[in-house]
Amino acid sequence: MIVFVWPLLLLPLVLPEPTSVVRARSELRELVVAEARSLRGYSHERFMPSWTEAEGACDTREVVLRRDAVSVTTDLDCEAVHGTWFSEYD
Repeated sequence: MIVFVWPLLLLPLVLPEPTSVVRARSELRELVVAEARSLRGYSHERFMPSWTEAEGACDTREVVLRRDAVSVTTDLDCEAVHGTWFSEYD
């Protein structure tokens, strides 16, 4: 994979080797899950007021959803209304 970095330098992307399944499971067993807490005071608008416009009326989120879709249907406002996505992480 090639990564574009300003000012237009081409650098090879070197990814780390994935950890073993045995180590991942061992580390997951050590995680402590906190008790659920109140979301009082949380505001999505406060932390993410809006997505940046990327392609015409499409914002960054919509462009990425379209890019990563196996199949997607969008409406006239560029919003994904139906689709299928594959995640390397699931």
